[in-house]
Amino acid sequence: MDEDFLAELRNEILFRVHEVLNDRYGESVPTPLWDSNAKKEETFEAIKRLEPFKSDDNLIHLLEALRKTFTGDYGHCLSCGERIELPKLLKNPLAKFCENCETVLSTKYYTQKPDNERVQESQASQAGELFDQKNPSAHLRN
Repeated sequence: MDEDFLAELRNEILFRVHEVLNDRYGESVPTPLWDSNAKKEETFEAIKRLEPFKSDDNLIHLLEALRKTFTGDYGHCLSCGERIELPKLLKNPLAKFCENCETVLSTKYYTQKPDNERVQESQASQAGELFDQKNPSAHLRN
């Protein structure tokens, strides 16, 4: 990945980390994270200093993406390992899946969901039938 582009994405992620830390906790981002000349060790140590805030899911995802920009793992699909498309990363720097895998995963989710709903509906109707069988006089009252 182009180093300038990676630096731009890193800055976008850092800005989002700054927003979360400042808005929610009144904290600022450690200086080594903003310094493009900082050594990796300093950067990782600065990320480690943010561990007390790891109960914040959004911050966890941001810090993981930030760490990956320094290790060279950033921008790879978690499913297939291929590079995530640059337009997708520009739109969402925290993207974890390429377009193909995201489509497959969302298709699997949506095709399974109606089956689950149908199962729940059939279980509900079976429960209603059982109720009617246990109370045959309910039909006589109507």
